[in-house]
Amino acid sequence: MPLNQLITFCHQNYNRPNRCADCPNADCQGSCNACLQDIHHGTPRMYDCHNMLNCYTCSYIFKYASEIGHLFNLIQYNGYTDFNILSLGCGSCADLFGIDNFLRVHQRNLPISYYGVDINARWNLTHQQIIGIFPGHNINFEIANVFDFLTNVPDDQELNYNIVVMQYLLNEIYKNDYERLEEFTDLFVQKIINNLPINTTVIINDINLNTVRGIATRIFNAAGENNEVAQYQYRFHQPTSHTYGGVMHANDNLLFNVPQEIYANYDVKLPCSSYQMVIHKTGNR
Repeated sequence: MPLNQLITFCHQNYNRPNRCADCPNADCQGSCNACLQDIHHGTPRMYDCHNMLNCYTCSYIFKYASEIGHLFNLIQYNGYTDFNILSLGCGSCADLFGIDNFLRVHQRNLPISYYGVDINARWNLTHQQIIGIFPGHNINFEIANVFDFLTNVPDDQELNYNIVVMQYLLNEIYKNDYERLEEFTDLFVQKIINNLPINTTVIINDINLNTVRGIATRIFNAAGENNEVAQYQYRFHQPTSHTYGGVMHANDNLLFNVPQEIYANYDVKLPCSSYQMVIHKTGNR
């Protein structure tokens, strides 16, 4: 399976006999999990280490890819003859693996074009591996700040994407660029949603927090000023403390088999627990 190919690559390149030589984390115990938890709980440090990215992929991609897979299993996208995807903040491309798995399970041999944008150049090795894993798909990447990428999208030029994904991006912007949230909303609607063809979708998959849901709602409301749009919201059983977000998925299990070696060496995240908003563009005003 493609996901296991990527996991094998990341695990083999996770060179952690002890701590990384330049690791600033005094609590590091020979595992990047401590550094990841620090980042996710508010420290200013970023994903600044190749070992950390390998650890991140092995720990999180099964969950994130499954969340997208559950969404596609629900919506089906039966009217689509191909998937032309723009992924903002793509990272390890969990959305791509979730969509590819959906097509494999349902035996739909459809072409995929995938354009991933991420600010972190350290993903290059992972991205080159992903291109090799999917020789039959058209996979391309751009290392860019999402604000710069959106600014450079030509005005009034119809885009050829039929699916746009933001996977765990809004929470990152909220944490690290809070003062630019309104700018991001305006840019995303103006440069992406306004320029998408009809019968296209924007998928927001992120932490089920009020802050994220609020940003997603702002995007939908702004999109409705110049477009005919509908929104659909979904959530999982977990976390039980966040009982909002729309229609609940039937289950929150992982859709991939996790090798025991990965369970033994990483903090594999489960179950699925995200908030999802799908914005469907049906026309222009």
